[in-house]
Order: sequence, then structure tokens, then C-alpha cells
Amino acid sequence: VTIETVVGKAIDIVIPWLLVHGTEDDVVPLKDSKEIFSRANYPKKLVKLPGADHVFSEKSSSTMVETVIQWISLQFSYQEN
Repeated sequence: VTIETVVGKAIDIVIPWLLVHGTEDDVVPLKDSKEIFSRANYPKKLVKLPGADHVFSEKSSSTMVETVIQWISLQFSYQEN
């Protein structure tokens, strides 16, 4: 099974982007997230989690969840203003 990339579609997506990527991801290279980020519309944020693998195992899971919660909260606060 081939999984297609969103790199070519990034410019067409007009919602806030949060890319959370583990530095030890052995499935998707960090350069892919960096390329998507470079093409993505604003608002956007790229968070690199040191030591995290593709599925955010062990301690990196809670950091990933907190990162996502903070991002979503921030996006809702922008919409209210």
C-alpha cells in the first residue's frame, strides 16, 4: 500500500496547520514535515519532539497531547476575537 503525501496539496488547505513530528520517527522523515510546513498557509506551527518516534511512544505521548491541546485552544481563542 502506498500512502500519498500532502506536500502538493498544502497550499490548497486553508485551515490552521499543526505539524507535530518526532525526531526519531522512522516512518515519515522530518524533512517531509518541514517541506509541508514551508508550503502551508498561515496560521501554522511545526513542533519537533526530541526523541519521539512515529507513534509518540512512552513519555512523548503526553507532550504531544499537551501540544495539540494548546494549539487547538489558541485557535479557538483567535476565532472568538
